[in-house]
Amino acid sequence: MARPTFVARENVLNQLQAFLDRALAGQGQVCFVTGEAGSGKTALVGEFTHRAQQAHPDLLFAVGSCNAQTGLGDPYLPFREILDLLFGDVQTKLAQKAISDENANRLTRFLAHSGEILIEVAPDLVGALVPGSKLVAVLGKALANQFGWTDRLERFVRRKESSPPGGEAPIEQTQIFQQYTKALSALAARQPLLLAVDDLQWADTASISLLFHLGRQITEGRILLIGCYRPADVAIGRAGQRHPLESVVNEFTRYLGDISVDLNRAAEEEGRRFVDALLDTEPNRLGEAFRNALYQHTGGHALFTIELLRGMEDSGDLRKDEAGLWVEGPSLDWSRLPTRVESVIDERVGRLDSALRQALTVGSVEGIEFTAEVIARVQNLDSKGLVRRLSSEAEKMHHLVHDLGMRRVGTQRLSLYRFWHSLFQTFLYGGLDEAERSYLHEDVGNALEALYGDQTDQIALRLAWHFEQAGLADKAINYLCQAGQQALALYAPLEAVQILTRGLQMAQRLAVPVPPQLLHARGQAYQIVGEFGAAQADLEAALQEAQAITDTHMEWQVLLDLGQLWASRDYARAGEYFQRALERAQALGDSAPVARSLNRVGNWQMNIGQPAEALRYHGEALETFRRLGDQPGLAETLDLLGMASYMVGDVLKSDAYYHQALDLYRELKDAQGLAAVLGAHTTNLDYLTETVLINGERQSRCEVDGLAALDMARDLGWRSGEAFALFGLGACLVPRGEYARALEYSQDSLRLALEIEHHQWTVGAHTAFGAIYIDLLAPEQALQHLDKAQALAEDIGSQFWLWSTVAMRARTHVLQDDLEGAEAILGSLLEPDTPFGTLGHRLAWSVRAELALAMGDPDLALIICDQLISSAANLAAGQAIPALSRLRGQALLALGRIEKAEAELQAALAAAQAVDARPMTWRIHAALGQLYRAADKPEQAERELTAARHIVEELAAHIPDTSLRENFMSRAIATWQS
Repeated sequence: MARPTFVARENVLNQLQAFLDRALAGQGQVCFVTGEAGSGKTALVGEFTHRAQQAHPDLLFAVGSCNAQTGLGDPYLPFREILDLLFGDVQTKLAQKAISDENANRLTRFLAHSGEILIEVAPDLVGALVPGSKLVAVLGKALANQFGWTDRLERFVRRKESSPPGGEAPIEQTQIFQQYTKALSALAARQPLLLAVDDLQWADTASISLLFHLGRQITEGRILLIGCYRPADVAIGRAGQRHPLESVVNEFTRYLGDISVDLNRAAEEEGRRFVDALLDTEPNRLGEAFRNALYQHTGGHALFTIELLRGMEDSGDLRKDEAGLWVEGPSLDWSRLPTRVESVIDERVGRLDSALRQALTVGSVEGIEFTAEVIARVQNLDSKGLVRRLSSEAEKMHHLVHDLGMRRVGTQRLSLYRFWHSLFQTFLYGGLDEAERSYLHEDVGNALEALYGDQTDQIALRLAWHFEQAGLADKAINYLCQAGQQALALYAPLEAVQILTRGLQMAQRLAVPVPPQLLHARGQAYQIVGEFGAAQADLEAALQEAQAITDTHMEWQVLLDLGQLWASRDYARAGEYFQRALERAQALGDSAPVARSLNRVGNWQMNIGQPAEALRYHGEALETFRRLGDQPGLAETLDLLGMASYMVGDVLKSDAYYHQALDLYRELKDAQGLAAVLGAHTTNLDYLTETVLINGERQSRCEVDGLAALDMARDLGWRSGEAFALFGLGACLVPRGEYARALEYSQDSLRLALEIEHHQWTVGAHTAFGAIYIDLLAPEQALQHLDKAQALAEDIGSQFWLWSTVAMRARTHVLQDDLEGAEAILGSLLEPDTPFGTLGHRLAWSVRAELALAMGDPDLALIICDQLISSAANLAAGQAIPALSRLRGQALLALGRIEKAEAELQAALAAAQAVDARPMTWRIHAALGQLYRAADKPEQAERELTAARHIVEELAAHIPDTSLRENFMSRAIATWQS
């Protein structure tokens, strides 16, 4: 009695059809099919796909599956399989029976379009998620009739694969997400897509993140994305924590409503109908009693029902009568039949002869998918003979496996099979004792190594798992290190941590040396996700291991990374590591490591208040990287020169360096570099630049760039980058008077910086709050943040932040008319011979001029303003810096030089309006109002004060806190009423 793979279940099919209808109408959909093992999830999706493609001749289907053994640490596995199908690997999936002949034909016909789309909109997926050599082999024929395309494709792939180490930056997670989404959207614009991901309970975190990203982004495309998983496995969690899929499903449900098709519930509701439909697929005389008994025995569980019927046929409990109808056998005894699906499987496997059972047992050790040649090597069998037995007996006679076709690795032919259901593999594997498993894992691992030869990197995680189960620490750790570094290259830091932790735990358990590369890689992964303590421990351990085996290059790299790590919280410690890294690099005799070390030392010099030294170090690094043609090195150096130029107050030169760095990072497709530069570029327009000339044309892009940096950092999982972007957004909005959003961004930045214990960005966030509250004329609240900022700046040893916070603390005391307090605070740092060389110095001198004016010494205020203006970079004749011209105008007014004061304030007003600096604009209007009062020009005075009041009211309307809003209004008005 041949059993079909699917019957009944019309209700759940209708549910899926409703999702597809909306997707075909251009409203992209995501849904989930859930149920326990054997409940029929795969069969349901298969039947639904078959019906959908019959109804829609242009619908394309692609499926990817997660893996129980390696899935948790194999980034993007199911989505790589989907790409394989959409961009060429049709025959493999057809051989695996994962797709139908009709779907294979559709995908093949579509290759010419899909190949173009891949190269045009998602080129960085080639090599990262789509093997370039396979792409050429498959797409070459499809594109052969399109002039020039084959050559273009081959050149493109050749360039990708021949890039020297470090010559082309690895693709990062934000690029994967964006380009994957673009590719699917472009494909769906031509033909609608039905995509399925099976066994999501075993998915890696990166795949789950990509699933979530796609679900949010495909809402306007003709795409239906179906995810299948076992809810019980998800409920258990992962490594003692919540399963990452759970929050994703909850989030989708919160926004989209009920998007789950529950087969467990369907089995309860439709179980008896399923039994009837299954039996009636062939003519029979099986009555109501038999049908009730079968349903009671299996509960309508799809796999159990099918397997039990097969077993009853084999035993004679079901037979055909003279008319060819199925009837009950005379010896049918329900009490003798197995009561669980595992018992049915036991009976099925028990019918195999010992040789075939042993072969399948070896296959179960390799996994739910296995290789005939591996079994042949392990058991010293003839490969051809084994393939014949697997195909004729295990597949056709016993229905235990199915053929997945053939793959070539180099010149080696591999014959692939898959167990008909994971429960068969689990049963056979579970029948081995611990010692048998260990030996077989070793044998399987060795066989795979031999078969894959120099291409073992393709299966590094699988090999690591086999040697790990075999207890072969050295080999397992080597492959885990390799797999972890591959995960980092794909910017999947959480997967990298999981993989590398397994290697470290094995080394500790078996008391074997730990490769410094493994510790270093995990330290890098921890640093990306903001785990300072864990990163420090790993990097310090990696340093010890590198020194123990005299690996000087690794020692240099770890020293540099330790310096980077400590730069977030202690510049003294960071400097020690950077200096040691420079010494190690010089000992290597290699220019590139020396230049990279010079950059880090230079950035450290800038932060401890040595700008001239910083620029010298960066300049030397720039020359080296230009000579070497090292593009990544050039990008990093230009980025750091942008930061250094910003800190010395040359914002226009900083902008120029940042633009060059952005162009290079885009060419290199380095998303982390892009995020860092966009975030830093945003701060070129913040409250700390009030004493220098800024690029007014960029003012309107401040928030756009900051949000782009924020999105990139979040996609990358780069938490310190996220905190920096949030800080930059808050800071750049203060001079524009966008207080509500500035407060929100600063709060998010502070929360995240405290969470990851990033002290530098904690200082930044507190300082941003101080600037906001100063602008809102709330010095008391400002001081609460600035006191914390200064204390922390002193702790980490950052001269830049120390000068900035001291200057702003003094300004709050001036606002409170505590002039002696302001003088004492400034006097703790500011000397008469202090240069005007950095933004922090300039801000402190500007506040000193404000203090002099408040203390009745306008002459000193004027002298300071003139020195600040004359030392400002790039300031041409006739140009004004709004804050300094306003202050200078007020000093001139106090000296009774009305005409010069008016000219200065009018210049300040024009400059402030040009860059949309509304908080500065109302202050200048107020100053002009006071000037016209003093000049006995009441109409002009009233005009200016009215303008000031209108701006204050506009700004106040967007202050969310009532008391803060009322305080701002009253104190602002008081400034021109006194």
